[in-house]
Amino acid sequence: LEYLELDDLRRLMERLAYWIHYQGGTGDAEGGTLIDREELISQLTQYICEMKRVERYQAKAEAKRFLEQTVRDRAGLLSVQGQDRYAFVHKTFQEYLTAMEIQDQQEEDFEIVREHIDAHLHDPHWEEVLLLLIAQQKQGNPTKSLKAILRHDTPYEQWLHCNLLFAGKV
Repeated sequence: LEYLELDDLRRLMERLAYWIHYQGGTGDAEGGTLIDREELISQLTQYICEMKRVERYQAKAEAKRFLEQTVRDRAGLLSVQGQDRYAFVHKTFQEYLTAMEIQDQQEEDFEIVREHIDAHLHDPHWEEVLLLLIAQQKQGNPTKSLKAILRHDTPYEQWLHCNLLFAGKV
């Protein structure tokens, strides 16, 4: 690779996993995991431009190299699934890297975690991501996470206690 360093690869995979995960849901035929090659290259190009401050044509060439060399031949995290479609070899990789991306976005502000809890608490597509994210929280934040879950405005909560059941998984 010409512009990406080894340290950049983890960060790039986290951003990619988050983007792919955000595209889909459990209602999708593919479970929100399949992505078209051109869309993938476009996203990688954008991320590389942002990370390395290179021209778009340079970033696009690097994205193609990354996809062909690093992802397919070496890392094995992404694989070709049919004609020009890619997916993480196992959804667990996608979910873990998505949780890591949210954790990286969080830095010291817990609000990003709360926003993801509010948006995706009882969405089965996001369940593992939220569990992994809460498990990775620093001191005090797991308690904040549980309080955010228990206070979440869920329909029929007073009868179903869905929030309590989810909090029990953490």
